[in-house]
Amino acid sequence: MNTALLMEFVEKTIKRKALEAEAKALGVDLARIEPILREEFAADGMQRATMQGHTIYLHRSIVANVAAGCMLQVCEALPKIGGADMVKESVNVQTLGAFVREMKRDLDDLPILPPELQGIVQVYERMGLKVVKA
Repeated sequence: MNTALLMEFVEKTIKRKALEAEAKALGVDLARIEPILREEFAADGMQRATMQGHTIYLHRSIVANVAAGCMLQVCEALPKIGGADMVKESVNVQTLGAFVREMKRDLDDLPILPPELQGIVQVYERMGLKVVKA
C-alpha cells in the first residue's frame, strides 16, 4: 500500500470538505448581503460600481414559471403556439423561460404572452449582481 498516496488522499478529502463548508457559509453571507446592495444600487440610481479591480453590476434576467395549478393548461397551450417540443408530461421551465426570453427580445420589452399563455404562465424580472474582473 502506498501510504504517502493514501495520506495525500485523506488530507485532500479533509481540505475539500473544509472548503465546501466555507463555500456554503460564503453563499449564506452573499445571499444576505445581495438584496441590501440591490436596494442601495436602486436608491442611488447606480448600474455598476468598481472595487478592488472588480466591477459589480446589476444583471437583469427574465424568468417564466407555470402558474400554480396551470401545468395542464400550459401543456395544452404551448403546442398551439409553436412550443410543442417543450411539452412532455410536463413543461421544462428552463426551456419555457428561454422561449419567453425570445419573445422579450422580439418585443424589446417584457414579453407580451400569447392569449393561450396569459394567466397560466407567470413572467417576472429577477435582478441580481454579477462580479467580473475589471
